[in-house]
Amino acid sequence: MNVFEKARDVFYDVKYGIGNLIYWLPIVWKDRWFDWIFMVRILEHKMRRMAKMTKERGWQECSPEKAAQMLVCADLCKRIRDDEYRQYELAQHKKHWGDLNCPICGGFLCDCFPTEGGYYWVALYENVKTKKDDELAGKEMSAIRALQEKDIEDDIELLFYIMRTKLREWWD
Repeated sequence: MNVFEKARDVFYDVKYGIGNLIYWLPIVWKDRWFDWIFMVRILEHKMRRMAKMTKERGWQECSPEKAAQMLVCADLCKRIRDDEYRQYELAQHKKHWGDLNCPICGGFLCDCFPTEGGYYWVALYENVKTKKDDELAGKEMSAIRALQEKDIEDDIELLFYIMRTKLREWWD
């Protein structure tokens, strides 16, 4: 390798290294060690870039298919990160039972408050009138939360299934 080839390689490394720093700076700046959402955000960012570059510059015949797989993974990352599963069901629950209005915790789920003589019941939803209504509202919310949990687990499973089976094919 002659001096001109070495200089060209150094120029290339500096040019693309600076480009990478600029591209990744907003993501790395917001990264926090304590929250898995940032790891998913990093993965989403990487997948979107790989998909874009594979689609625009890929030389293999299957490049558009690979780019589509990467975009599916990026979209799954966004959906997992946004955590907006079962919004219709939650809206219907809120429409029927109203907002949570816990006087102590400001709306977090809790079902009783201690007193000197034990516990007493407090309606947490605006439209709850009886203890039976409260139990029904709680069961409905628990069912919605279980569906949300299944949905996010399914998306995580699909994301890592695609990555497990396709990751080593994603080069161009």
